[in-house]
Amino acid sequence: MSVRNGRAARTGNASDRVIVVLGYHQIGEQGEHGISPICRAAIRRAEAIAAEAPPRAVIFTGWSSNGGPAEADQMAEEWKGREDVVLIREPRAVNTAENAVRSLAIVQAIEGASEVVLVCSIRHFPRVRFFFARLYRNYGYAIRYRYVFWPPPSLPLLHHELSSITRMARDRRRALRLLDEADSG
Repeated sequence: MSVRNGRAARTGNASDRVIVVLGYHQIGEQGEHGISPICRAAIRRAEAIAAEAPPRAVIFTGWSSNGGPAEADQMAEEWKGREDVVLIREPRAVNTAENAVRSLAIVQAIEGASEVVLVCSIRHFPRVRFFFARLYRNYGYAIRYRYVFWPPPSLPLLHHELSSITRMARDRRRALRLLDEADSG
């Protein structure tokens, strides 16, 4: 976990809200792991939410498949929102289940956090709800969802999204093992 350099520490007027922005990648023509236009739209959505009421933090979660900059790092670099918001990067989550588990560990470390706002693509929503809803509620967090509807996904992203649905139960079991390891370690 890392906080973007140069950001001011939170002031005493922060809400109890934490915003979590999920990465949504796109492989470039040169094979680079980059964030998609949908992901950039999610960042803009998170900026708007943060402008309404300052959150305790914004967590960007997502990995890199090829050793380049992680989605989390790329998203934090794209942030053009409030300067007084702590930006936290979670660069290890390789799928939505791990986004849920790894970001939960960060949220738990944020004093006073009680509400989590998840920002994702509307096409990502079924999996996001499956992985986050019960897990976060079991840990006492209110959860809200904010969606990005535009731009539409590319054909490869749409195929990836549909194929991921078939792995949801297996991905959740694997991710929950990470949580168990963290709780016992």
